[in-house]
Amino acid sequence: MEELLNKVAELRGMPASLVKRSAQARAESTGTSVEDVLRDWAGEASDSAESDAEPSEIAEPQAVAPQSPTASEPDKNVGTAAP
Repeated sequence: MEELLNKVAELRGMPASLVKRSAQARAESTGTSVEDVLRDWAGEASDSAESDAEPSEIAEPQAVAPQSPTASEPDKNVGTAAP
């Protein structure tokens, strides 16, 4: 399992300790083994997984752009004088 852990860590560009903790949490939440999760993340077939299952992706954080006021939400600062 250490070889698989190191492979996933290298693929993800993450420390092996963080990958292991993440895999343990995923295994607990999905009811699978840590090794199955690591195989999935490495893109390898698992003995207990379905043959047509695709590897899951770790979601990358997405930046959210601030929204400007719309016609239904007028700008509260329009028409106010600066102190």
